[in-house]
Amino acid sequence: MTRSWPTTPGPEGSSATRDLGELASAADFLSVHAPLTDKTRRLVDEAFLRRMPAHAVLLNTARGPLVDTEALDRALDEGWIGGAAPDLLETEPPVPDLALLGHEDLIVTAHQAFDSEEALRELQRKAAQNLLDGLEATS
Repeated sequence: MTRSWPTTPGPEGSSATRDLGELASAADFLSVHAPLTDKTRRLVDEAFLRRMPAHAVLLNTARGPLVDTEALDRALDEGWIGGAAPDLLETEPPVPDLALLGHEDLIVTAHQAFDSEEALRELQRKAAQNLLDGLEATS
């Protein structure tokens, strides 16, 4: 793979890489956290998935179109990876007969894990506090 990103130092005993192919081939669990741009669309494609170890698990909590759905379906069908757990897909809502959804080694969750009564109250409290802080700063 030719795509690379800046690195930051990791904890002691870890290593850093700028090469996404190297990252894919070394990952036991790979969690995708990236914005959706023209450069990152389908960042996790067939070539990337084929580089991952057969036991590896792909997680995507960022944006659905970062992962090529058809390539992920093939990867699970053919055992390129051990499983996947996206909380959103390339197309939302997914079509009911999407082949990818039939895999036992796939867990799909709603992209709204924060959605609870407690989280809503905390969100409202923080919004009100931010408003008060802003008003206090201008007086």
